[in-house]
Amino acid sequence: MTHDELVATLRKLHDELAQADGVDASTREAFARVSADIERLTDPDQPTTDEDAAAGREGLNGLVTEFEAEHPQISAMIGRIADALAQLGI
Repeated sequence: MTHDELVATLRKLHDELAQADGVDASTREAFARVSADIERLTDPDQPTTDEDAAAGREGLNGLVTEFEAEHPQISAMIGRIADALAQLGI
């Protein structure tokens, strides 16, 4: 997955979350934080550390766990994003 595809997937995920039933405000906020972290991690002009990358992965993993049962499509999208980050070396 390219950087542009990753950004497009993040946008699609954001749209899915906006329309999903049963997603509370704190979960939406958590997604917004993780999304911002991913955008920063994939921006070539932003210096990042291994700790930054680890925090981003942990945030994604937490979201996958939260959505697995009730929102499997959203969980699958988050998993694809995590895989893309791994392919980018993040």
